[in-house]
Amino acid sequence: MTTMNKELMLNMYYKMWLCRLINYELLELYNQKKIVGVVHNVAGQEAIGIGVTAALKEDDYVVTNHSRPYPHWLGKGIDPKKLVAEIFGKADGCCKGKGGEMLIADLSKGIMSSSILCGGLPLAVGWALSIKMKKTDQLVVVTFGDGGSNNGAFHESINFAALLKLPIIFLCENNQFALSVRVTRSTSVRDIATRAIGYGIPGIIVDGNDVLDIYDLIKDVSKDIREGKGPVLIEAKTFRVGPWSTTDRNIGYDKDEENIRWKAKDPINRYREQLLLLNLASQKEITSIENRAHHDTQDAIIYAEKADYPSEDALYEDLFSEN
Repeated sequence: MTTMNKELMLNMYYKMWLCRLINYELLELYNQKKIVGVVHNVAGQEAIGIGVTAALKEDDYVVTNHSRPYPHWLGKGIDPKKLVAEIFGKADGCCKGKGGEMLIADLSKGIMSSSILCGGLPLAVGWALSIKMKKTDQLVVVTFGDGGSNNGAFHESINFAALLKLPIIFLCENNQFALSVRVTRSTSVRDIATRAIGYGIPGIIVDGNDVLDIYDLIKDVSKDIREGKGPVLIEAKTFRVGPWSTTDRNIGYDKDEENIRWKAKDPINRYREQLLLLNLASQKEITSIENRAHHDTQDAIIYAEKADYPSEDALYEDLFSEN
């Protein structure tokens, strides 16, 4: 395991809890008709985004897909209050209430997204190209799902990045389902990471429910990428526990037995056990962290509920670049 200080490791636990609690609250608030649009369920996938962002430098970039990037947002430092306010459609949101859940971005934190399936991949490649042209010591991580790996933009983006040896990590979060379609029915290979072979780049599989393994892997591959050795394709194997989003009630497919099996591999419970086993935290410290996450979640919800909606004039703002 990569040497990590205690403060960082406990902060990762806090952010995993914060992510789950905020997501749970938003799902419930949607059911209460307090949120318009859609809220995606992130339960069971918190370790990936938190492990990745903890291993990056502050000025590295993350381009997320349209669903389930709460761990990446919070891990990269987006203010929970601004995040929740955005999903409420409030003017104090990180995108002034115009993005909603599927278009969260905060360039000050190096976060960009796309609501189009795999639309973030070519955007991320462009960002990586700009890094290479500017010769800065940065990299880009772009996330997508198992279903997205069958999209043309996936192959085109990896080919271009491999050709120019761009500083980018292609991170596939394989949660076994593209909405209701199993990966075994949609994808011709058993392991998506093997698709890297066709582009002459490394393809690596990691346990998507082990935050420490993810952190270690990102730290390791980042060294080679920053040295100009080109992109990497990582497949983080995980599982989406529960529905796809508030628009999906698990209708049309049955994964109850898998839910039970994967809940036993819950990334938050697993990390808690690791912290206790390694004597990096006492049960008292763990409880204190969980209580802080609960408190900060409620603060964010209250802030968002009290915030103002954008004025009508805001419709005409941010339409054109002023530069």
